[in-house]
Amino acid sequence: MHGKYPILVVIDGDKAMSKALRLVMPTAIRRFFSLYLEQNMQMNVGDSGFTQAFTYCMLTYMTDLEFESEWLEVIDMFGLQHNEWVKMMYSKRKLWAETFLRSTFFGGLRSTQRPESINAFLNPFLHHKVKLYEFMSHINRAMSRLRNN
Repeated sequence: MHGKYPILVVIDGDKAMSKALRLVMPTAIRRFFSLYLEQNMQMNVGDSGFTQAFTYCMLTYMTDLEFESEWLEVIDMFGLQHNEWVKMMYSKRKLWAETFLRSTFFGGLRSTQRPESINAFLNPFLHHKVKLYEFMSHINRAMSRLRNN
């Protein structure tokens, strides 16, 4: 890519991935994908009311002060002041809250759903022993099918 890096990267919370991205793509703006947050929220808190309140904090455009006020209210409401996952998510709020990401255009991308659907579409055309010339033929066939649809 001639030394050019992606401007934006949507990631899960994998520590090794985050570290690698900071080293290899130091200028890329990172954001957690929403499914990662939702799955971890269920495992670590498990309260559907909190899930709804957290989602509101995640997706609503607020000022920094409004976010802080809303967050404290949610934490108090659900008694999560000592929950380690909640504390960690607050410390990483700049990777998931629209309040802190609003100056960066993500084109509505908050999940890996689109890349995963592309992957699922291409999988029938590919296998691990495919030769390069076959690969190109398969990709062309897949693209033709997409265009036709």
